[in-house]
Amino acid sequence: MRAHVVTACAGDRLDAHETLSLTRAMVTVGETLDWGDGPVLDKHCVGGLPGNRTTPIVVAIIAALGHRIPKTSSRAITS
Repeated sequence: MRAHVVTACAGDRLDAHETLSLTRAMVTVGETLDWGDGPVLDKHCVGGLPGNRTTPIVVAIIAALGHRIPKTSSRAITS
């Protein structure tokens, strides 16, 4: 079911209002984490690229500087 939703919404098929409405609906039905005040950073990677091993290094450096940068695996979405 999740893959069908991702496929149906990909490629500019939703306008800004639809995207915002879908995002708000997903937040209200799920559990959320409170990371406190201030920014929570993200290092995004498309994944699947041979030799792309920058994420662990970048995340470690940013975290060592005192920023919040939780790293979750996007592979959970597709597997």
